Amino acid sequence: MRLSRKLIVNIVILGLCVSVGSVLAIQTLFPTTTQLQQTIDDVSITLAIPNNPRIYESHQFRVTLTDTTGRPMNDAHVYLDLDMPTMPMGINQPIADALPNGVYETSTVYTMDGLWSITVVATVEDQEYRAVFFTEVPE
Repeated sequence: MRLSRKLIVNIVILGLCVSVGSVLAIQTLFPTTTQLQQTIDDVSITLAIPNNPRIYESHQFRVTLTDTTGRPMNDAHVYLDLDMPTMPMGINQPIADALPNGVYETSTVYTMDGLWSITVVATVEDQEYRAVFFTEVPE
């Protein structure tokens, strides 16, 4: 059985459309992130922030807490404190939800382009740890 040239072209175009759609769906579901890390006393604080954030769009933030041996630190209270160093903004302190393995997630929105500071505030057994990270939000 011989396929017509037109049918073959249509199959190839359909395959390309499905491939591009799959890539776009994966990028939407799993956007690339940058991992930033600091050690404060005996606590390692890792912050995963989105690459290429945009203003007025919700962005997911992931904090991972581990001790000096790499063991996850569960049962912490974690929130972020976001601000612009050159232009103080209103209070933007989203509280993170605890997930297994010392992971905490929250989301928030950048309201302006420019340099932002993101302070991770983690309270573990009545001890507060603060790590400050910076990111640039493009126009």
